Amino acid sequence: MIKSFQHLYDENIKAIYVLDQAPFHVMYQGFPPSNVSKKEIVKYYDEYNINDITIQRVDDDDFQGQTLRFHRESFLRKKSNMHPEKGGPSKWELYLYLYFYLKKNNPDALQTKISQIASKFGHLVLYTCPYSPQYQPAEYLNAHVKFMVKKKCKKHRTILELKNDIRDGLYGGITSCGRIHSGIDARIIDGWIRNCHSNMDHDIQFVLNFKDKNIHNLWTQNCEYSVTTQKQIKIPQMCENIVVKIGGEIFNE
Repeated sequence: MIKSFQHLYDENIKAIYVLDQAPFHVMYQGFPPSNVSKKEIVKYYDEYNINDITIQRVDDDDFQGQTLRFHRESFLRKKSNMHPEKGGPSKWELYLYLYFYLKKNNPDALQTKISQIASKFGHLVLYTCPYSPQYQPAEYLNAHVKFMVKKKCKKHRTILELKNDIRDGLYGGITSCGRIHSGIDARIIDGWIRNCHSNMDHDIQFVLNFKDKNIHNLWTQNCEYSVTTQKQIKIPQMCENIVVKIGGEIFNE
């Protein structure tokens, strides 16, 4: 996309890439993905010389509000609900603490690989809040094709028939009820992009309350926002009932 953009536009024009939070979009250089083991997460603690963590388990009725401190030698122990001081932190406690530690002390480590590539060319990557298909032209494309696939659905449809229905969803065909399904062309794509921009402009002005901004002037070289100050990166649901303390400061999502 960057190569195509450079071919089409003047070098002084920069791009904003709006991406969803699919796992392959938010791969980090200095932060582990959420699907790794506890042992792998601890390796990052050793890399950053983090030797203890302080947390609160807000969903634990017996120890609610109690501050728990775990040292490096206990990181790989199993979590103990009866005697938490004798056990270790959970995987998600380690994961969330590491996230906020880096956010506070080393935010560059939370820059995604895609953001790093884009920033080399002066471009910016913005991640949408989770479950925001209204910002993604690809979601309109998926809906357009799926409509055709749904309307041609029949019992015992073969893989070859499904392949043809998907092709008709892209290039045009006739549904089971005789309706003409339009093929995807420049006019339809432009309409999807206009819809996405309209939805973005609405949220910029009425959710972020930036009345003088829209998707075309949202970001400049002097903008206060950067790839490391975004707050909408999704934290796994397992971390919702965890509070961490770093230098006396409390963090949670």
